[in-house]
Amino acid sequence: MAQGTRLWVEGIARSGKTRTLVQQICQWVDQGSAGGSAQPDGNQTSGAGSASNPRVGSLEVPPPPLIFAATGDNRLVLMDALTTALGPGVPLTSTTPLGFFRSEVLLFWPLVGEPETPCPLPLFLRSETEQELATRLWRDRLSALGALQTDSAQGVNETSITRLVRRLLDLLTLAAAAGIPLTHLVPDAALLASAGLDYASPQWWHLAQQLLQDWQGWCAAQGLLTYGLVCDLYGRCLLPHPTYRQHLKRRFPAVFADDVDEYPALAAQLFRVLVDGGATGVFTFNEGGSVRLGFGADPEAFRPLAQGCQCLRLAAPPDSFALLLGDTLTGLVQEGVLSLPLPGLTPATNPLGVIQTTTRAQLLRRTAEIIAQGIHHGHLEPQDIAIITPGTDAIARYALVEILAQQGMTLQPLAEQRSLVSVPLIRALLTLLALVYPGLGRWVDREQVAEMLVVLSLAPRGQGYGLDPVRAGLLVDHCYRPDLDCPQLLDLTAFPRWDRVGFQGAQVYQGIRHWIQEQQQRLSQPGADNPVQVLDQAIQRFLWQGSALGYDQLAALRELLETAQHYWTVAHRLGEGFGTTEVTVLVQRFIHLLRQGTITANPYPAGGVELRRHSITLATLFQYRLNRCQHRWQFWLDVGSPSWLTRGRGLWGASLFLSDRRAPTPEPVSLGFPPGGFPDPLATQGADSGSFPPDADPGIRADGLREGLQLEALRLQQTVVDLLGRATERVYLCHSELSLGGQDQFGPLLPLVYGGQVLPEAEEDV
Repeated sequence: MAQGTRLWVEGIARSGKTRTLVQQICQWVDQGSAGGSAQPDGNQTSGAGSASNPRVGSLEVPPPPLIFAATGDNRLVLMDALTTALGPGVPLTSTTPLGFFRSEVLLFWPLVGEPETPCPLPLFLRSETEQELATRLWRDRLSALGALQTDSAQGVNETSITRLVRRLLDLLTLAAAAGIPLTHLVPDAALLASAGLDYASPQWWHLAQQLLQDWQGWCAAQGLLTYGLVCDLYGRCLLPHPTYRQHLKRRFPAVFADDVDEYPALAAQLFRVLVDGGATGVFTFNEGGSVRLGFGADPEAFRPLAQGCQCLRLAAPPDSFALLLGDTLTGLVQEGVLSLPLPGLTPATNPLGVIQTTTRAQLLRRTAEIIAQGIHHGHLEPQDIAIITPGTDAIARYALVEILAQQGMTLQPLAEQRSLVSVPLIRALLTLLALVYPGLGRWVDREQVAEMLVVLSLAPRGQGYGLDPVRAGLLVDHCYRPDLDCPQLLDLTAFPRWDRVGFQGAQVYQGIRHWIQEQQQRLSQPGADNPVQVLDQAIQRFLWQGSALGYDQLAALRELLETAQHYWTVAHRLGEGFGTTEVTVLVQRFIHLLRQGTITANPYPAGGVELRRHSITLATLFQYRLNRCQHRWQFWLDVGSPSWLTRGRGLWGASLFLSDRRAPTPEPVSLGFPPGGFPDPLATQGADSGSFPPDADPGIRADGLREGLQLEALRLQQTVVDLLGRATERVYLCHSELSLGGQDQFGPLLPLVYGGQVLPEAEEDV
């Protein structure tokens, strides 16, 4: 491969795009090792030189190539493939787009900050901390902003404020990832309608821009970074900097990017700078991908880059269901035909099977039975099966896990996103914190204390509980003294019939009570009031020693400790958490944050891939496609649900920042308030204060809404084809006439049910 080569590889799922990328990287490494003319580079890379590998045997090693993947999990898979192909010891730099922007901003921080205004070393905020700090900063002005979006009779409550803060932060991230300054955001009536937005009031946009600029300035003064601020600093300050461009071209003589259809537009600007500077560039594009469209991805932003590259179009594999059934099924969905046999297919060759029941409970059990039959008959292994849903609810997840566990099979959710407070271990530890620190009596009730006693009394090696719920309830009724300042667990003798607790239960209760008293005494010692230390000691004392915790429980505990450590570090950066009173306030905020149902950032990965290799996969549409999974058997659960169309619409306002829909030269919008201020929001609201200004043309509204519906239908067809391309043997369409709530289901994929082969009912109606 000659230096400066530009190659654009395009194809659908399982067409060999990643394999082609790996081959191109191997060719580039072989040519660089043979030449050996480039000077060594001091950048941090993955891998080290090894004399046993001929590819790294020369004294002068060229700078490593820059390799991109869409997500962290995909990066690990790509690096495993490269390690197998190249052997150990070859230096490679692998990253994701957001990870690269973050590392570059930290590495070149002196170029980002103002020389006359020294900034502290930046600290990166996690999503849950970003939400809380932004709410505290904007608290006084959020009510005025919310009044512009709600009816005056409804008012602004805590839920709407939380949603509003999240939308504002998402707007910042989307705009920065697209390389658009907030001052260039001009709402257009048709664009707003197609995006499904509710806000077109100029007052709302002016105030939102002012809030976001205040947030940027406050974070810069405190030395805090978020993904939105990182993208903004990289695209606005770092990438145009001539000094940084010189270092960029010297450090990375080649760039290889897999699945660029999942990348933000800012990555396209980075790739353009590299290839225009003479770097080798190889990019792969999934025609049926764009899973992150609406979540920051902008596939059309890479089309100009593709025009300057040599295009290599890969054909689909001969056994691809997307090639066999893609056009037929998308036609069924588009035309809405209720009864149409698939052309050219006999019952023996039809890969579509239909599982149809009346209720959803019957559907879940019937699906689990067919999976168990396929595994027990030796047709396939558990890791060859995937259950795909538009959105997994707790009832379906629990039912499938329990039914399959009775058959000796494991069901593993893929990239599950659940709030920490949904885990009993986490709830017990939060209650324990409220009992240790003073002034937190409002955050503890009897039911929570009883649950804490049951969970923390887990016997060694998981052999039952030292306290069952009945005995724990009795202890709480007689031995727990509520108090706003210092709630206490009294001595066991406060219960007249303490003998009913039993010897083991009494020992466990007294151990928990004495441990809480010891921790309260240690709070007065310097440096001993750190909640992270208290949580770590509680885990070692009650949960870790002699207990057999599952992988999901360990992941939740690691997530809790990482979240607490980050929360405490941010508090110290802001000058908080010094003194007993401030520590109590921080613990109160932390408990409130988690009990709100906050989904915290995922912990650092440690072994989850090995667990999935012997389990049935349960995944949502988004996660399954984003992780580029493929299975022999697929089960499309709730195929008749309308959620197949409504799921995956993206973040609020995402379409405003797509390169193929926004105006090429937008006029800047002033960030200041107009002379005399804005009129009273409550006084200006009327019947026409909806998604459009009062003078908007009704025809524009209809055209915009029609365009939005067409885009949703196109995305649904793209999803169907992509899922078909990831199945190799069988696709089961699982449909129940009644939904979980008892309503009839008439989703957009319902015509597919009548085109498949209905499986016979089970002998017993369960």
